[in-house]
Amino acid sequence: AAERALRSIASRCGDGALSDLRAGIARADAASQAGLLRAFSSVGSAGALEAVIERLRQGESQVREEAVRVLAAWRSVEAAPALLELAKSGDSTGQRILALRGFVRLTGDEPSMDRRAEMLQQAQLLATRPEETRLILGVWAGIHTPQALGAVVSMLDDPAVRTEACQAAVTIAAQLGAEHRDAVSSAMRRVLEVSQDAGVRERAGRLLSP
Repeated sequence: AAERALRSIASRCGDGALSDLRAGIARADAASQAGLLRAFSSVGSAGALEAVIERLRQGESQVREEAVRVLAAWRSVEAAPALLELAKSGDSTGQRILALRGFVRLTGDEPSMDRRAEMLQQAQLLATRPEETRLILGVWAGIHTPQALGAVVSMLDDPAVRTEACQAAVTIAAQLGAEHRDAVSSAMRRVLEVSQDAGVRERAGRLLSP
């Protein structure tokens, strides 16, 4: 109840609560710092984000773990660079996976399609499990460019994510204009080679038709 009240106050006051929260976390024990970190997430500003990142660098192990969880659930794309760094060099496999999932989630909030594609390419290099690769494919499916189509086609050879890659490929291809017909035709032929899904095969076949 006390934490809920603190987070409610932090949400209402915004940056006006930062100085008190910073002072509180500086003198709190590890358990109390975790609750304060969640209050920073309720503020959600650049200053609050900076405070959470500071705990990642300076806090005890328990505090760093909570800071990773808070950062992974951050609501603005400004947290993406810190999450990418964590996905590369977090203290544990669990931290790196959590950070990568948070990073991929935020790519969907990036307004620039070019930047979104760049972020997804970075995420692909770090994804080692099909669970995260599926998340990446889900975001690629919302980018209707030849680059995005090429990215998902490159994943068709992975049996663990083939179903999702085929679905993403036909979704993207359906949104591309006639000027990209060669790329669409090539991609749909690849989908037909590997997909066992009747619905996906039907969509791919229609996209191949003149």
